[in-house]
Amino acid sequence: MRNKSIEKITVMKELERMEKKLDDGANMVWTNFPYSVSNLAVIRSSLKELELCNENFRISFDENDIFIEKDKFFIAKEEDLKFNKNTESPC
Repeated sequence: MRNKSIEKITVMKELERMEKKLDDGANMVWTNFPYSVSNLAVIRSSLKELELCNENFRISFDENDIFIEKDKFFIAKEEDLKFNKNTESPC
């Protein structure tokens, strides 16, 4: 499953679903996709296209999965803005 490609429409629908769940009262939402450099690029471009780059999305990944998380309580601290190898800015 590691090399499985995802389609942009799938990512966009999932991001919109996450936003809807938050609007409906959820405190935290998340999803994951199979890891690949191209899948990470699709996720970032989808966030940009949906104008969600300035939102509180966190993207983490390892060799198997890309994990996207968003909650209503995230407040960026200065030390959190320094991204390490496995945690990156959404865009």
